Amino acid sequence: MKTRSSLLVPPELITEAVHDAGVDHGPAGHDGRAAVGKVKPPTVLVLARAVTGLDVVRSLGRAGIPVHAIYFKHDDPVRLSRYCQASFYDDSLGDEDALLRHVIAVARGLGNRPIVVPTCDAHALMLSRHARVLEEFSRVLTAEYSDLIEVVSKDRLYAHAHAAGLATIPGIVAPQLHEVAQWSLIHNGPYLIKPFYVGVPGAKLKLKNLTIPSREALLGYVANNSMDSLIVQQLIQGGDGYIFDCYGYCGRDGRVQAMATKRRWRQEPPDFGTCTMGEIPARLNGDTDGLLREYTERLFDHVSYHGIFGVEWLCDRETRRFYLIDFNARPFMSIAHVAAAGLNLPALAYADMTNGDFGTFAPAPRIKHIFGLDLLRDVESLIAKRQRGELTLGAWLRSIAKCRHFYYASWRDPMPGIARLIEIVRRSGRYFSHAFRNQPSGQND
Repeated sequence: MKTRSSLLVPPELITEAVHDAGVDHGPAGHDGRAAVGKVKPPTVLVLARAVTGLDVVRSLGRAGIPVHAIYFKHDDPVRLSRYCQASFYDDSLGDEDALLRHVIAVARGLGNRPIVVPTCDAHALMLSRHARVLEEFSRVLTAEYSDLIEVVSKDRLYAHAHAAGLATIPGIVAPQLHEVAQWSLIHNGPYLIKPFYVGVPGAKLKLKNLTIPSREALLGYVANNSMDSLIVQQLIQGGDGYIFDCYGYCGRDGRVQAMATKRRWRQEPPDFGTCTMGEIPARLNGDTDGLLREYTERLFDHVSYHGIFGVEWLCDRETRRFYLIDFNARPFMSIAHVAAAGLNLPALAYADMTNGDFGTFAPAPRIKHIFGLDLLRDVESLIAKRQRGELTLGAWLRSIAKCRHFYYASWRDPMPGIARLIEIVRRSGRYFSHAFRNQPSGQND
């Protein structure tokens, strides 16, 4: 069993750790090297995807860490952030070798072996697969590939969970038709079909999950489709308000250095999608925060991992039992929400990767209670929930009034938020225009 640490690192100590590692942010000479007697800090090279990339950049930049971001969509708001230098890369062909060559070229240009940080599963797997090639030019914030597959691939993750005595949703791995027929007699529908992970070789299903309403429909799907690299699970009633996350960082020694928990109050699509409104720390009944921490640490007793993580849990609405459902082996969409609550995971990772010393950090938890909101996606969630009769406009307005952290928005880095606001206005205009045009004749007079 691994020795673990539950240290919770206050954000104000992150910069101290960076400087303890010999990093200095003093002025550089005209040749780009640090001034005499000072050490140039390694740059962080962020492979930026959506808001996760932006939030990693901001978390690092606010700690005084130099950042270069590679972005992959022309309208990605990270290009507008004051906390990084940004460059576009056209990855529309999905050529992994070409992307790898580009990352190496940028890393060599930055010098001092920059720390490369992925913000999506595909990039985390790519960097881990090619870690030996990248080692000469950079340091990669990801686990060894063999360790990474053990947590990213759900079939292996669930096997480790069982060994740790943790509950997983009843399921069957890559089954044949006769196996599904027998298993579904015991486990009633509806069901979910999931790939081991999105993009896993051999899986025909490209969605994150597919809902199957009944046993008959499940048997029909299995009879007509390959089940290679797929898992069938019983659908347990969790959904919005009953999905929880435990976020944290495992150091190079494999020990958990810090954790925080979150409750997902709303998602888009509702019940199955990304979080649009969440609460840190997680609160349900009793010490939910402590229970999730305990379960997550038990999992890490049975896996080897290095890096930022997000472990996803489902709470059964009826039994209040927690089930492990997923492991994000990379930075996640709520990473700025976690930082706003007092835990800057990207900066903590930087300190570790540059030999920062955690030994003097106070172990007392200092997580602030804070609600976070992704306004655009939450409006989309509201629309879907109103159509289903699950949420009124008044209840939605009361809930968002509690929020103190807003995705994309930042007074210290306003341009990405302004770009997002423009997108909200555009989408709202399209929605209301569509709704007006589709009113019954005579109602728009």
